[in-house]
Amino acid sequence: MNLEGLELRPWTSLIDAKELVPPKNAAEAQERALANLKYYKGNYAVFAAVVLALTAYFSSYFLIAVAISGGVGGALFFLKDLKLGARKVNETEKAGVTAVVALLSLYLLESFSVLFYAALVIALGVGAHAALRKNTLKTKATNLASDVQSDIKKAAKSN
Repeated sequence: MNLEGLELRPWTSLIDAKELVPPKNAAEAQERALANLKYYKGNYAVFAAVVLALTAYFSSYFLIAVAISGGVGGALFFLKDLKLGARKVNETEKAGVTAVVALLSLYLLESFSVLFYAALVIALGVGAHAALRKNTLKTKATNLASDVQSDIKKAAKSN
């Protein structure tokens, strides 16, 4: 999913209970989910960040794992000309080291289950909302305009 243009939509439209209606079939649920994931992606990103922040607040070991991973990743990101011996370390290798540190810190601090449950809450919350919220004409029009705009940008880049 493209994260370009993470626009926050009004929270009142997101949580409008009148618009949450069970779909008639799986095809309708899929159509709604795709449209709502595109339209509300900024709101869903905020929801995910809040869930992860609350998870870190209530699980000190998870917070420590995130701090270690973020610290290592941040340090490697800002070290532009990092060399290992005579060889320059590229960005992919830095990302790999960060991922290994994140996995090790999650494992050693026994925080995998905490991360799993946080991801489950995010997936269920976003997925349920995306499938249940009716597509309005405004949602469809905005998504269409966004598609046209991204197509124009791609065409301009290729020329």
